[in-house]
Amino acid sequence: RKRLFVAPNTVEVAMKVFNPIEKRNSILFIGTLYFEKGLVALLENYRQAYLIDHRIYPLIIIGDGKERLQIENWIEDNNLGDKIFLKGAIYNENILSEYFNEAVVCISPNQAGLSVLKSFGYGVPYITMQDAITGGERLNIKHNNNGVLYENESDLKDILLDILHDKQKYYEMGIRAKD
Repeated sequence: RKRLFVAPNTVEVAMKVFNPIEKRNSILFIGTLYFEKGLVALLENYRQAYLIDHRIYPLIIIGDGKERLQIENWIEDNNLGDKIFLKGAIYNENILSEYFNEAVVCISPNQAGLSVLKSFGYGVPYITMQDAITGGERLNIKHNNNGVLYENESDLKDILLDILHDKQKYYEMGIRAKD
């Protein structure tokens, strides 16, 4: 430490109240909108899950980036404007805390960075691929304990449906993530 500058990665968490399971009713994606994060996979698997069960939780996308217009067009082309909501970039932690406190899970298929730590701070389990791009944050995810690490892109549809049908399991994962 005498010869290096150490800059630890930290995230802010403005948690007021840990919402009970009944108030958690959305799926969250947070981050810059570029397709390398796996947004196409998330959107396509969400659409497939929706076709199987229209009760699937709404997908809230927080972030902005070069792919926003293409995502908006995809949502419109697939008639999912009543299920997928783009909120844009949000930097106010009090507003972000409201979205996290209503989320059953946070999903980012191909990248697991600081949003893993933020999700855990809010008691929200994180779902990503086993080989997601990471600065090491993904290593905090313990499969089926405080999040889900899946192998194949096609697994995501089944996970999205499982969230709907076994919300209690994901709520308990969130409690362990917070701990």
